[in-house]
Amino acid sequence: MGTARDKAEETAGQVSEAASAAGDKAGEMAGAAGDKAGEVAAMAKDKAGEVAGTAKDRAGEVAGTAKEKAGEVAGAAKDAAGVARERAGELADAAATEAKKRPLLVVAAVGAVVALVVRRLMKRRR
Repeated sequence: MGTARDKAEETAGQVSEAASAAGDKAGEMAGAAGDKAGEVAAMAKDKAGEVAGTAKDRAGEVAGTAKEKAGEVAGAAKDAAGVARERAGELADAAATEAKKRPLLVVAAVGAVVALVVRRLMKRRR
């Protein structure tokens, strides 16, 4: 028969073994959790890189499209300016031709403009 002291030592040994096993298990679980946390952090970093790359690519596409549209608008404006310049030249030529045909009409038109300017200046003096 075992004495109380033997029983106590046996129980203490069992408690020590259980505590050691629990410590080992806690260490394993902590290591696994650390590994998993590292994996999650790496996945998050990879995903952030992918999203940033996609955003950068999309921004480049938008900038390229905007540059193309700006070029098209500039070309259209240049063409319109050329057409307007040609039309103004045609109108100036037509006016010069008409002025040569009807010099009295030109003198009368200039006189009318001068009269209007003088009239307006006279009104301002009052």
